[in-house]
Amino acid sequence: MAFEDVRSSQGRRGHPCMRAICDECGRDEVFACLAGDSGRASKKVQQMGWAIVKGTLHCPACERKRKAGNMAKTGSRQVLAKKTTTPPPPKTGVRQPTREQRREIMGLLEVSYDPDAGRYKGTETDETLADVLGVMPGWVAEIREGFFGPSGGNEECEALAAEIVCFLTDARAQMMEQNAAIGKLGELTEQARGLAERLAKVEKAVGPRVMARAK
Repeated sequence: MAFEDVRSSQGRRGHPCMRAICDECGRDEVFACLAGDSGRASKKVQQMGWAIVKGTLHCPACERKRKAGNMAKTGSRQVLAKKTTTPPPPKTGVRQPTREQRREIMGLLEVSYDPDAGRYKGTETDETLADVLGVMPGWVAEIREGFFGPSGGNEECEALAAEIVCFLTDARAQMMEQNAAIGKLGELTEQARGLAERLAKVEKAVGPRVMARAK
């Protein structure tokens, strides 16, 4: 940052002056200021349109060029940032079957579902139909509930359920029989214990000699 004292002979009407020299282009300008007062000189030249940037003195013309260059760099960075910013992926909603897929699901339900019985025929389910058509099971379930019936069961499920009921009934009957046998065995055990106690009392009453002759 360049400031020079100006001799009184070079000053304006003999007033003390200083000279500012641009560190960029070398332009100089004389202004009224006490000699050696660099602090006041700095304030004075800035009021005159000069600028002090990182310790260097810029005349008004060089300062305008510097600001214009900074604005151009800032604009380039903003344009580059806009170009390089990746737009967010579009939001996707819940997948829905196409019209053709809906027709295929309806057609297969017509031959696979018994609306009177309220269940699938044979071993068919929502999943098996979806696997055949290559669609989502939820689509099949939605159309089936809306047009055919609320149950996704089938004949096999009903047969298995009936078989389970029969099995449980037989198991319950056998358990009752076993409980009865266990109860009978307990009664016989108590009777044997009572006979043993009576025998012990008799042996004690008649004495060992009499029992030995009886044997």
